[in-house]
Amino acid sequence: MARVTIEHLTKRFRDVKAVDDLSLEIPEGSFVTLLGPSGCGKSTTLYCIAGLEDATSGDIYFDGTRVTELSPKDRDAALVFQDYALYPHMNVHDNLAFALKMRKTPKSETKKRVDQVASVLGLERLLQRRPNQLSGGQRQRVALGRALIRDASVFLMDEPLSNLDALLRFNTRTEIKRLQRELGTTTIFVTHDQEEAMVLSDRIAVMRDGVLQQYSTPDETYSRPANRFVAGFIGSPRMNFIDGDLTVEEGSTAIRSGGTEIPTGPQAAQVLGRHDRPLVMGIRPEHIRLTPHPNGDARGRVELLEPVGPVTYVDVRLGDVPLRASVPAGADLEPGQTVGVAFEPDRLHFFDRESGARISEH
Repeated sequence: MARVTIEHLTKRFRDVKAVDDLSLEIPEGSFVTLLGPSGCGKSTTLYCIAGLEDATSGDIYFDGTRVTELSPKDRDAALVFQDYALYPHMNVHDNLAFALKMRKTPKSETKKRVDQVASVLGLERLLQRRPNQLSGGQRQRVALGRALIRDASVFLMDEPLSNLDALLRFNTRTEIKRLQRELGTTTIFVTHDQEEAMVLSDRIAVMRDGVLQQYSTPDETYSRPANRFVAGFIGSPRMNFIDGDLTVEEGSTAIRSGGTEIPTGPQAAQVLGRHDRPLVMGIRPEHIRLTPHPNGDARGRVELLEPVGPVTYVDVRLGDVPLRASVPAGADLEPGQTVGVAFEPDRLHFFDRESGARISEH
């Protein structure tokens, strides 16, 4: 395993800056996800780490050794591709053994390593099959096995679950997490799926247009997003945003949006009292409380109910402001009903309207 350091990495394709001055410190043995929408530069970053793309500027280090100009074979990194990249004319055994064969590993050692990896991944009964005789999940496990068998210091994974159906995605990501914990190998994982990132990662690097937006633990990324983009990208359903003007009266604050005034409570006053620029307030659906019999709360009108297993998503309109709330399944609500709407005061997020940056009390 290795510590990976990225210093001011920039990658250009002619006039397009795919990665813009990216710096990251990835601790030894950690699982770090590069997360963002298509075109944000996450896969390009991974290929620069692997050596498949040359950096325009900046440096990459493995355990303090500069690898920026080394060829891929000299970097001791194993890459798992999105499309499996298995040799169709070889069976599972030979696909797994290929890297060892190229290194002229003795046959006895190769057999031992293949058997070990096949056992870990549950491939023992599939060793004589060819890729076209395997399911998508089985092929993905063979692709993982080809990376594992190399015993590399860094695992690089480029959206390895995107071609799998929902159940296989769940099972395979569980397998990946278990393997990484057992092996302790430094792993850099690329995905656009924020749920995968939250479940798998020790730390998440959120990217947008080649620029790092936030690098922190899953919990901090969710509970204290650095800006409005991160707040809207992380979480499903997405965070509600209310664009309005701040009012302050007797130490308490409210957001006025259109003809609706939404109290934010005294706690928000400590954060917003010094902020004199236009702002946006954010609140996650699970932090909105709806009561079927409003007593003094702000009042809203239920527009739509969407039952999803243990929870129901509720579209409610608070004056001119549309909101989505998450309530327990079976809640006593129906379309057209007037309900009380209250926000958990310590769960409010505030962002500068122009820059999108988080407004913090610190």
